[in-house]
Amino acid sequence: MQAKQKPMFTIREAAQRLWEAQRSGGEPPEELKGRLTMEHAYPVQMEVLALHLAAGQTLAGWKIGQTSRPMRQATGATSPALGYLLGGRSFASPHRLELAGARDCALEPELAFILAQSLQGPGITRERVREAVASVAPAFELVRSDPRWSEPAFKRAGNAGQWGYVLGQAVPGCPHARALDELRLRLTNGDEVRLEALGRDVNDNPLDSAAWLANALAAHGRALEPGQVILTGSYSRLMPLRSGDRWEASFEGIGAVALSAF
Repeated sequence: MQAKQKPMFTIREAAQRLWEAQRSGGEPPEELKGRLTMEHAYPVQMEVLALHLAAGQTLAGWKIGQTSRPMRQATGATSPALGYLLGGRSFASPHRLELAGARDCALEPELAFILAQSLQGPGITRERVREAVASVAPAFELVRSDPRWSEPAFKRAGNAGQWGYVLGQAVPGCPHARALDELRLRLTNGDEVRLEALGRDVNDNPLDSAAWLANALAAHGRALEPGQVILTGSYSRLMPLRSGDRWEASFEGIGAVALSAF
């Protein structure tokens, strides 16, 4: 006797179940485990975003992950990854973050682009991105790494643990690609220097990453819009957040972003 086949789910049904699980702080639904594929993860992510927006959230911008070749090689990825930023979790530097009740929190230092013009792929180039950027700002991305959501398709569909972001003072204009490659970062926690790095050694060029994002979003019927914040990729590994931390990321010639945790 042939075993009864378990039911399949539409993209919308999967998104609804994942959205409900996220809102309740629970784990991914048992009936989706092992069934949600990477092929369907982005369509589900976009449907989850639509549910957030229908519930009154605002779309503040987008993030780009896996923006270094070594990171992609380590994970077997062949391209960067994308996610969305919700307006309800945008903070200004210096920010004091309360960790009470939050698990597995971490940050990444990033350079943010704030757009003045829309970017609708396909065919977006680094030159077109630079024309569209109104200003740049030092930033921290805040991430929650819940091990229950570590299955790759769940992680992608669930927005890769994106929790919020902190923006430093924005500087008008956008550096040329070569200047971004030569951009120096100094990351400290209190009196301890945790990282000193040159952009080209630890990250893809932010203009190329933003162009990839605009072109990738076109496949989902979306574009980058004026006023949106684009987190262009991390300059370090995930840095765990602990009570008492005093983090600062300084981007030479641009400025600094600061966050303290308690």
